[in-house]
Amino acid sequence: MYYKELTDCETMVMKTIWDANGEISVQEIIDNVADIYGKLMKRTTASTFILRLRDKGYIEGRQEGRNVYYRPLVMEDEYKRSRAKDYLQFWYSGSLEKAVSMLCETAQLSDEQRERIKKAVNELD
Repeated sequence: MYYKELTDCETMVMKTIWDANGEISVQEIIDNVADIYGKLMKRTTASTFILRLRDKGYIEGRQEGRNVYYRPLVMEDEYKRSRAKDYLQFWYSGSLEKAVSMLCETAQLSDEQRERIKKAVNELD
C-alpha cells in the first residue's frame, strides 16, 4: 500500500506515537518530541501536525474528558517498507545493489561488520 509522505515534523510526531505502543496524549507527544528530538513545540503547533496525520489516515483520536488520546492506524513497519521502496526506486532506479553499496560506503564499516553483512546476504538464498 502507498502511504502519503510525511514532513520532517510530522515524522517526529508519528514516530513518537508509534513509540508509545498504545495511546498517547497531545501533552505526552509534546514532551516526548522535546526529550527525544530536542524540538520544542507549542500545543497549537503539535495539534496542527496531529490533525495533518489524522487527515492523511495515519492516526485516530479518542476523546476522554478534556483529553484526546491518539493511536496509529498505520503500523511503523508498513510505513518504513513503503518509504524504503519509494526511496530505492527514486534514488537508485530500483537497484538494491547500488543502495546497499552506498549505505556500506557511507557507514564506513569495520571488517567484522562487512563479514556479517556478507553472511546475511548469502543467507538470503
